[in-house]
Amino acid sequence: MLRNVLRIVLPLLLASGVWAQKLGTAEHARESQRGVELLNSGKNDEGIAVFKKLVEVNPTDSVSSYNVACGLAKKNEIEPAFEWLTKAIDLGFGNQASGNPVDNITFAAEKDTDLASLRADPRFAALVLKMKAMKKALDEYLATPAIYVPKALEGAAEMPLLVVLHDAGSTKDKVVAGWWKSVADELGFVLIAPSGTIQMGVKPEDGMAWFDDANAYVARNWPYEKPVDAALATFAKTKKYDRARVFLAGEGMGGMVANTIAFGAPGLYKGSVTLNGLAIDKLVAGKAANAGKMGLKVRVMLYPEATPEGAQQPDIAALAGALDKRLKEWGIQGSATVIAAPTDDAQKTALVVEALKSMQPVAKPAEAGAGK
Repeated sequence: MLRNVLRIVLPLLLASGVWAQKLGTAEHARESQRGVELLNSGKNDEGIAVFKKLVEVNPTDSVSSYNVACGLAKKNEIEPAFEWLTKAIDLGFGNQASGNPVDNITFAAEKDTDLASLRADPRFAALVLKMKAMKKALDEYLATPAIYVPKALEGAAEMPLLVVLHDAGSTKDKVVAGWWKSVADELGFVLIAPSGTIQMGVKPEDGMAWFDDANAYVARNWPYEKPVDAALATFAKTKKYDRARVFLAGEGMGGMVANTIAFGAPGLYKGSVTLNGLAIDKLVAGKAANAGKMGLKVRVMLYPEATPEGAQQPDIAALAGALDKRLKEWGIQGSATVIAAPTDDAQKTALVVEALKSMQPVAKPAEAGAGK
């Protein structure tokens, strides 16, 4: 069986729960773990019941569907086990992050002893091939960023860049098709949108996330950020960009990742503008002094978002105040502030445009006699 690793607990982050409910709930994580423990202890019927309930509540939950298949296979109920395994794969199971040392496809195909009763059946090999085909399609989706070039920049020798990281549940394509285009048009920037690596639905188009486990991201962040480096490399193969004007931006989880990358590469990115995306203290604190010396500019804007009924609303004023204090201690130009929640995309556009304008390099005055 596979333990569901979409965890939202952030005890070691300087971050809010603003985005957390978009990935799942603590209750779902607890029930998933309980189901795993029941199956591991041989209480297969009880474990199956737990995971079927999770699927009832979350119809696209491929991991829970897979765990139902595992429980049924352990009971040698072959036909229903294949039905649930097929359901899990159709929901994108092979593309989901693995809680095991190996990827999900290899784990299911070779390692998971719960599925031993299914492997001799020809249908099993066919399902493995289906998983591999779906994974290939996902890899191809991740390999290419979405890019928008304003008409004003067509034919330009050098182009300023705005790299935007989508929020959890959104996609690269929604970035370039949405209000960020207005930002790019107004400022004259190429818009580049890489994709997060974690598939949240049946298809990549259903929504992606940048990381599935906050603790894993903090422990080893670079694998999750590779699409951002790859996006710039892809653009640079055919176009030249203005190295004095390369900026990062993002919303929610994408904003958190944008800030992490900006602090780590202040020689490349001149600034970062985020909406409801804080900075992960353990990832940026050690890099902050150098980033400040190199002139990194950071603007973090926080505002209240709707939360599920009964969920605790984070104290964004305290979060903003703590981060703003840290930015000043680090010598970072910029601020973390609480703003009124934007009521439409036009207001978001205006906020980001104003912030990015304040980060633009100031043109040096012409020397006396120049041009004569």
